[in-house]
Amino acid sequence: MSKSSANLHKFNDSAYAIIGADGLTNFGLVKGTDGSALLIDADIRRMDEIDDGLQRAGCTQVKYLLNTHENFDHSSANYYFEKNGAVIIGSDGCWEALQMDGDAKFAEMSGREPGLKSRYPDLKMGQLQLTFAKSMTIHLPGVDVQVLHSAHNGKSHSLGDSIAYIERDRILYAGDLLYTRYHPVTVYGDIPNWISSIDHLMTQSFTSVLPGHGPVSEGGDAYKSAFADSGTSTVVVKFVVMLGGKPSIQRTIELRPKDPSNIQSVVLFYDPNQPVGYQVTRYTPQGEKKGTLKTLGTDFLLIGTSEITQ
Repeated sequence: MSKSSANLHKFNDSAYAIIGADGLTNFGLVKGTDGSALLIDADIRRMDEIDDGLQRAGCTQVKYLLNTHENFDHSSANYYFEKNGAVIIGSDGCWEALQMDGDAKFAEMSGREPGLKSRYPDLKMGQLQLTFAKSMTIHLPGVDVQVLHSAHNGKSHSLGDSIAYIERDRILYAGDLLYTRYHPVTVYGDIPNWISSIDHLMTQSFTSVLPGHGPVSEGGDAYKSAFADSGTSTVVVKFVVMLGGKPSIQRTIELRPKDPSNIQSVVLFYDPNQPVGYQVTRYTPQGEKKGTLKTLGTDFLLIGTSEITQ
């Protein structure tokens, strides 16, 4: 693994961000006046960037590591930082998700990076040490950070969705509730709940926002355009085939107006003597609009832009 320097963004003397290249995960840094730090999310594959960012921000010790949620790119460095004395924090929902399949997903994802084991021979999934049901405050010398579980009805982007914010400075670390200029990973989420979480955040007032992926938004109400962009309508298409005489959802795809490609190929396994069905559901800031189940009469399906944005 070649060493990488961090794209470090400074909000003020206490608050920083490491911006992932090309939509990779962003990480937050909050520094106390004594150099101790709260690190918000960490990916073990990008430790060189994180170490570089910590050093350049003047952080002498990571005292706390917050997982905004359970995904590998936000939680895979838990064990590394636990060994180095940090307290690992997350919501009860994040704890539940990591207990369910954190070890299995960690093994799957880390197995794709053979260099990790040689660099970190005892690497494993680190569990949370401190959890909260709704909210908590993390106190560092000179700065307080509020942390809030923000998964609407228990699940938005994920089970663990939490935000962190510095109320004094109106700085928000939004985690993966917010993506800017990049398509969010929605396959594990609940889109109507997710929209509700974003709607709630839009009622708040922040001058700076770090999304989970994508560029920072700053200045006045500039962050609201970031939330508005993240709420771009989504179309979910479910393809249904008959298996054993019963309908079965075989493939699900998601489409958004700003996707870089407007064509998706879908491979279906079906009985040629049985019809193939499809159902289109639109998700907008106004809610869910579920279409009826229809028969696919050709080997292609055209979804017009108007169907996505209505």
